[in-house]
Amino acid sequence: MSGEVWALDGILLKRASGLIPRWHKRYFAVTGDGCMIYADDEEALMEGKEKGRIDLTTATVSRQRKFITLTFTDAKQLQLQATNAEWAAAWEGAMKKAAAVAAAGARAAAGAVDRSGGGSTGLSQYSHYAPRKG
Repeated sequence: MSGEVWALDGILLKRASGLIPRWHKRYFAVTGDGCMIYADDEEALMEGKEKGRIDLTTATVSRQRKFITLTFTDAKQLQLQATNAEWAAAWEGAMKKAAAVAAAGARAAAGAVDRSGGGSTGLSQYSHYAPRKG
């Protein structure tokens, strides 16, 4: 693991796109930098073998019972399923909090740069949804 702090981690089902939509079991973690990472299982994620990284600051998170939907600014959606409504609420809260904290940090960093007359904030940019197949 790269030393990232995880706000919440565990198993969620991720809906795969395709002609026949299926639900794939994945291990997810909400990170302290406003992202969510996932892999096939906990061991793979701990070893840094991510299947994907999702920038939560570019998503609107909504929940209906045990289903969580992330809708991105380009209208793409990612659907996740928790084991029950309580866990879905916990995931929704962790995602929204991580996104808010990251966005506030980015605004503060941008403000500090603007006051100093500097250029780029140096913040790394993530594709909002860049998973490999699976």
